[in-house]
Formats: sequence, C-alpha cells, structure tokens
Amino acid sequence: MPVGPLAQLVVPFKNNKVSAYSVNGQQCNCGYGFRSPRNKLMRVDEVPELFAFLFDNGYTIDTALTTMVLETNVSNRLIAYVRFI
Repeated sequence: MPVGPLAQLVVPFKNNKVSAYSVNGQQCNCGYGFRSPRNKLMRVDEVPELFAFLFDNGYTIDTALTTMVLETNVSNRLIAYVRFI
C-alpha cells in the first residue's frame, strides 16, 4: 500500500479467471489498482486524472528513473515512478 494520500485511491482486486488452465483456484491473479471517479478500477484513459491527483497531493514523478526502466524494456506496464516526500 502506498504512503500518503494515494492510499485513498488504491483498492485490491482479484481477477477470478486467470487462465483456462488454472485448477480449483490454485492460481490467483490478485493485485492493486486505482479507483477512478466512476468508483471502478481506473482505465488507461483516466491516467491524466491520476497524475492530477498526484501533483495536487505533493507527489513528484521521477522522470529519470521512469525513462531508465522504460529503455531497458523490463516492464511494458509501467506508467511512471512517483515519489511522495
């Protein structure tokens, strides 16, 4: 769970259907997501609203770290690294 005001938007979720090969719920695709103003999980098109929330609440985006990780192709799901001080 993140530190600071961002914790207000973070919600746990469970994706019940992991794959056709999971047996009796042995695999669990669980994680955390951001709650959107629609009171559902945030969609990609709502990322600007997430960034606005972050900036308004004292978070900064670590652009150097974000760029470095994106250039290494380690993660294709990374949006940005953020920091709260």
